[in-house]
Amino acid sequence: MAELEIDRFRTFMDEWTQACLGGYLRNLKARPSKSYQSGKEFNDAIWTTVVLRPLEVLLLDSPLLQRLRHIRQLGVVHLVYPSATHTRLDHSLGAVHQISELIGGINADEPLIGSSLESLMRVSALCHDVGHGVMSHVSENAVARYRDARRVVRAFQKEVKLEKRKPSEIAAYYMVRSPAFKELLAEAERVSGEHKLPAEAPNLIAKAIIGRQVDSDVPLLHELISGPFDADKLDYMTRDARLTGVPVVTDIPRLVQKVRGRRLATSELPKELKHSIPNETTTCTMTGVALSGGRTLDELVFGHTLLFDKIYRHQKVRAAEAMVAGIVDRLEPLCPRGVLSLPYLLNDAQLFELKPEVVEEVAGRELNESERERASVAIDLSARLKDRVLFRRAYAFAQNMPLDPYRSDESHRLGLVELTAAARRPDAREKLLPEIVQAVGEIVEVLDLEETLSSIPTSDLSPYIWIDPPKGKTQSNETPRAYLISDGAKAAPVMPFRDEYAETPGWSNAYLLTRDTGYVFTVEELALPVYLAMERLARRRFGVRSPDSMMPYAKLDWNDVEAAKQKLEEAGFYSSTPFDIRPEPDTFAKADFPDRLAEVRMRLDSYEGPVYEAQEKKRSTLMSESRIRGFVRQFGVEHSDEALTLLQRLRIFGRVELVEAVRSYLKQSEVDFASAVPLGEAKDSSAVTTYYVGDIADIKVRTLRDALGHEGNILFAEDFVGSGNQTISVLENLLDADRTVNLHEEREEPLPPDVRELFKARKLAIVFSRGRREGAINLEAAAKKLGLDLDVYLHEESAPSAKDASPEFLDRCKTIGRQLLQDENPNHDEEWIEERILGYGNEAFVVAFPYNTPTQTLTCLWKSGTVDGIEWVPLLPRRPKR
Repeated sequence: MAELEIDRFRTFMDEWTQACLGGYLRNLKARPSKSYQSGKEFNDAIWTTVVLRPLEVLLLDSPLLQRLRHIRQLGVVHLVYPSATHTRLDHSLGAVHQISELIGGINADEPLIGSSLESLMRVSALCHDVGHGVMSHVSENAVARYRDARRVVRAFQKEVKLEKRKPSEIAAYYMVRSPAFKELLAEAERVSGEHKLPAEAPNLIAKAIIGRQVDSDVPLLHELISGPFDADKLDYMTRDARLTGVPVVTDIPRLVQKVRGRRLATSELPKELKHSIPNETTTCTMTGVALSGGRTLDELVFGHTLLFDKIYRHQKVRAAEAMVAGIVDRLEPLCPRGVLSLPYLLNDAQLFELKPEVVEEVAGRELNESERERASVAIDLSARLKDRVLFRRAYAFAQNMPLDPYRSDESHRLGLVELTAAARRPDAREKLLPEIVQAVGEIVEVLDLEETLSSIPTSDLSPYIWIDPPKGKTQSNETPRAYLISDGAKAAPVMPFRDEYAETPGWSNAYLLTRDTGYVFTVEELALPVYLAMERLARRRFGVRSPDSMMPYAKLDWNDVEAAKQKLEEAGFYSSTPFDIRPEPDTFAKADFPDRLAEVRMRLDSYEGPVYEAQEKKRSTLMSESRIRGFVRQFGVEHSDEALTLLQRLRIFGRVELVEAVRSYLKQSEVDFASAVPLGEAKDSSAVTTYYVGDIADIKVRTLRDALGHEGNILFAEDFVGSGNQTISVLENLLDADRTVNLHEEREEPLPPDVRELFKARKLAIVFSRGRREGAINLEAAAKKLGLDLDVYLHEESAPSAKDASPEFLDRCKTIGRQLLQDENPNHDEEWIEERILGYGNEAFVVAFPYNTPTQTLTCLWKSGTVDGIEWVPLLPRRPKR
């Protein structure tokens, strides 16, 4: 299938090029040989004067290149930066100027690049963009979404054995290899009578355009057209910046001055270049940048990144590009020669003022009724573009969203990765769109917005909703491929730029990845419905929570969103949807709510929660007001006030409280303790609490076996005791005793028999910062049965509990806890579950520690799962035992 598609495209390009050049070729053939031998000088806004030679002028005058006058270099950017109206023709002339400058730098000391190759490079620069169609990269990116276009790209890459070729480059490759262009070049050479090109010049030009080697004696010559610091890049970066009024950091004249050529033995060349050079070749010309000019390549990377951020990825530019994509989408089925032919059937002026007769010219026939409806949408989008009635942002998302309170949640983080990946894949985007459109239709009906949509000429809203993903990278892989040339060092005459400045691509990509945002664009009338539809889809399909911080990116008012949500809630739009995207309860509208929320936020300031390997190493404070609000909303409107009251009673006990408990015990104890030892394994919280004991200078933190090898008594420190079963289980395992409790947790191997006796012979003490007296008593009894000399000290028995809440609220907590525990393990019997629905022991404690939450705490505070078929997001997630 791919081979058929590329054959069809190649044939189209041959025929289209012939149609462009037919009349011009007839006139050219009528001219005598050597009848045109004068060049031309062009005034240029960037380089002042650009000089073309006679052969180049004859090529430039052809309709094939003159059509570039009618194609804007930056597509739709002039709708944002009004002065950016320069064309592909302007840029092509600038590229010729830059290729001349580059070759002049290489030939500064000796003629390393001969006149024939110089002429080849100049013509290649002049023709390098001949494959661009309407609105340049805008239409190119639009057609690249289609399966047929992707097949052509894949087949071409396989054919030329190169990756990442763009449709415009493929088109240019076939144009300059077409019979018509070969004839044009031959006639131009005849009429000009000079500047002879190498044999097979059209094929060499085509190779240069796509970045293939054109000469083994100068193996990197093609990179002056398509490479790390090519003429294309040097012109468009300066031209685009100057004509948009954006400052540019790249010093192009200095970079050109630092370009070098050096004759080297093939043995001195980098390994990757030797593969492309014939075995009999002994020397060749190496091109690159002087070692002292390496930083100019840094500037090139950074300059491209800034242009990308400020111009090419400007949100209004992307909105206009989405509208062009919508036009292409409507016209694509009407193109008899495939979607890749469409950019060559229109020019910019036609696309900005699309008429029914132009659409019929594209189709090559009269349209039927359904096709006229499709065309009416394309014409409507064209009219909006012309009048600058552009799409607007309605929803924003990114893998790194500012002030994202859920940034550390694994499901949310992975959901953002999946959403971004789906937005980047054309097939996945097409699957998301019907769901969005359906939801928008429901919202429009509930909010009674049908009348406001009268300006849209179709009932199908899909052309007016476009998902534009964040960009993956700021730049291509070209710049790191550059080589640095030393002017005198024989040991290392050539150095890869990527080795010397390996960090440059990394930070340039990181810059944009932290800034670039994905948007869903739409018309003004649909902005609110699209936001609400996307928020629900992101939450239900991907588990992504849309933080309040992203709402300003969508230019929406929070009050308008909440008012719409109230109506949608009443209509059942949010049934079976997580509570955090539903309308906020009345409690949140009370005058005292901000103070209550701030109090809870302050109480939870020290909470860090568990950190998993896959999570970001750098993260914002886990607890935020948005996260607290989202948790409270899960209890439903009727219980939200008591849920907030519950959080106001929550206590976080940490390092200070634990050290205080140990000091209190040591002060009243009649014996000294030499070692503090974790009770359990590295996965247990005891590893953290024992580390805290190290704050007390007189006690050394050791492993149990190490402590038994030293003299002195042994101290254990724990944060919380509930029933005491957790500690009893650890002690029974250490001594390989009969198990009286079974927590279904994996334990380490018991102590060897001789070590057990040493353990039993020691004076032991365990200090709990907080907990239940009953649990301490149970532990004392169990230790006595095990033959241990163990003091159990409970520093503070009081701990806040939810037990004094209203019966109705407790019933809600029980319902939630029961479903969460059933969700965890369906094999747990009812008795086991009922003993834990309010936390293990059903004491309903409202207690946590900075690093983890005890199981005795109210289950709904720390357990994740589903409640009534809806995801439950705990406020204080507990690190699971593994």
